[in-house]
Amino acid sequence: SLGLPHPHCSVQNVHVLNSCGLTKIVSWNMGGIHSPIKRKKILQALHRKSVDIAVLQETHLDTVEQLKLKTWWVDQVYDNLAMDRQAGVAILVKKGVDFTVTRQYQDSRSRYLFL
Repeated sequence: SLGLPHPHCSVQNVHVLNSCGLTKIVSWNMGGIHSPIKRKKILQALHRKSVDIAVLQETHLDTVEQLKLKTWWVDQVYDNLAMDRQAGVAILVKKGVDFTVTRQYQDSRSRYLFL
């Protein structure tokens, strides 16, 4: 557990061994992160746990709010924005992680994003 502020969040941790070492990937159902306080706590928790790539579902964020996910430790943000503040996914990549997107697929209902 990441010690998170929302009791309904589900977190899946994956460690991937690659040529640069071990990459820590977390998949997390947010249940909405429109609140600046909740968003800050979540970003701090991900940073504290040294997460390299965070896959966030149910962000419920619009274009303006999604930009706020890029912080002092997040280098890249990929998203499929929420429609009417429902659904929405985002992938955050930590600074220093060698990550290049060659293709991107997403649905029109903001339910998934494949890189």
